Amino acid sequence: MDRSSPWATTCPSIWLHAHVRARRHRRHDSRPGDIAILNDPYAGGTHLPDITMVLPVFAPGQTAPLLYVATRAHHADVGGFYPGSMGLCREIYQEGLRIPPVRSSKQASSTVPCCS
Repeated sequence: MDRSSPWATTCPSIWLHAHVRARRHRRHDSRPGDIAILNDPYAGGTHLPDITMVLPVFAPGQTAPLLYVATRAHHADVGGFYPGSMGLCREIYQEGLRIPPVRSSKQASSTVPCCS
């Protein structure tokens, strides 16, 4: 998706699944090598086994991202109380690892909150 959020290309079966949530994790202070990672359904994810990554892509010599590449993959288990992280849970923490939006960067030695 570009800065105004239209799709450049997509798989026919996944466009809504990734687009509706991932577009909110675009940042104006993104740098080459940054990537946003999340699965928290209260912060843009769908459910905990679906981990989303959003990567800004820059044109040579540009400081603002030209477009964003987003992917969301379903994982078999993210450490929940039930096998497959899909059971009758009363709290989201029982479903497994909850990843708030974080930004990982090649230029930093640690991850930082993505959205504040």
